[in-house]
Amino acid sequence: PPPPPADKGRPVRLRYITQAKSRPPTFVTFSSRGHAVPESYQRYLVNALRETFELAG
Repeated sequence: PPPPPADKGRPVRLRYITQAKSRPPTFVTFSSRGHAVPESYQRYLVNALRETFELAG
């Protein structure tokens, strides 16, 4: 996996992910600096969830 993102040299800590809805599957992430998570890392998380839970996408 890629290294966790950083904001001005400080790591962005992903606290947890929860499933908010089941149809369609919707996940919400909680982190220390959510605004600083780059789009590429967001895509990585989405793809990892799709692969892990065998979701269509």
